[in-house]
Amino acid sequence: MIETGSEGEKILELVKALEELDPDLLLTEEGDTFLLPYLIKRAESNGLSEKFFLDRERTRLTLPSKAGTSYFSYGKILFKPSAMKLCGRVHLDLSSSFICNGPSLEGLFELSRICRMPLQTASRASIGKALSSLQFYHASKIDLLVPWKPVIAEKFKDRWTLMVADRGGFIFEPRVGLFEGIGELDFGALYPNIMLKKNLSAETVRCPCCPSSTNRIPELDWNVCQNRKGIVPRAIKIIVEKRLRYKQLKKNAKSGEERERYDARQSALKWLGVTCLPPESPIFVRTADSRDRFVKIGELVDELAGERTGVIECPRDVFVAGLDHDLMAKYCRVARLIKKPNDQKLVRVTMEDGREVVTTPDHPFFTLRNGELEVKPANELRAGEVVPVAKRIPAPSRETRTVGKMS
Repeated sequence: MIETGSEGEKILELVKALEELDPDLLLTEEGDTFLLPYLIKRAESNGLSEKFFLDRERTRLTLPSKAGTSYFSYGKILFKPSAMKLCGRVHLDLSSSFICNGPSLEGLFELSRICRMPLQTASRASIGKALSSLQFYHASKIDLLVPWKPVIAEKFKDRWTLMVADRGGFIFEPRVGLFEGIGELDFGALYPNIMLKKNLSAETVRCPCCPSSTNRIPELDWNVCQNRKGIVPRAIKIIVEKRLRYKQLKKNAKSGEERERYDARQSALKWLGVTCLPPESPIFVRTADSRDRFVKIGELVDELAGERTGVIECPRDVFVAGLDHDLMAKYCRVARLIKKPNDQKLVRVTMEDGREVVTTPDHPFFTLRNGELEVKPANELRAGEVVPVAKRIPAPSRETRTVGKMS
């Protein structure tokens, strides 16, 4: 703590303290947005610009050449500052980093290693940027040219093809009643595993090199390439395999520290496929005060997480109303909260009774098809499909069980 001296003397004392401590990591709050830009301006006002440096190369600290940008998300105008990066030392702004506030630095190291991104870049990266970096890495390994901007949106489809691809299935009404001995099937990394095992990627579906491929998309009868592995499966493979491996290592861990380390790593990989609801979405919740109430999800998350963002451990006494595979309403304990900015377009799902859900396009929904539950992303739902919702929430018992979340 530097408390004495003039403003200029305090700035020089800060530089001296960093040189003596010589830390590898410099952690700040609002470092990109306010703290470092403010110190730069104050150093200029005191004629100390040439002596104000925070890195190991004693380089004068200056404002980034590219200014920050504003964007619209969740009904708000948000600002993303330019990164204040240091040479020879890693600056992590905890307020600008999703991964640092969630699965800890272990998660950041895992993300940086997997996606081939520098720590300072990875700490500020979005999900899309992290996945793109991983795909670019695999593209460069096989000498694949990546265009600067996409030029082909989608192959042409006639009306008959569109009808076959988008039509709904026959819907069976579920049996009504109270059942025992119900099992739950949890699909671990369902969509990544489908893309990995079926070799689904933009350049492999309907490829010209193997039209008679035995790997085909049902009903549409589109061929999927058998001669080469797609960029998306190449990139996803390490994410799926390492996450499963970390979960097993966590299960077999002999100490709490070891268990936390593996949990942080697998949580960081799970973050790459996260989906979310906007803050105004209503949910039915039961908290420690035993009150059952409707609350906006944003208000609940803000109440529990405060200003923090990322993946946040939830108190054990928070439950939300949901449906199990028996389609019966029940309370499920919330294990973790995920709070992050969103730059995707949102979709609105409207039910027959007028209820609506606004969500990201890839948010999973349960649907009924041929008497079985299926999971579909929001942007693949079609009019006429049945989405199970609760008409009545039973009072929670003291033996409420935690229901596994569909991955």
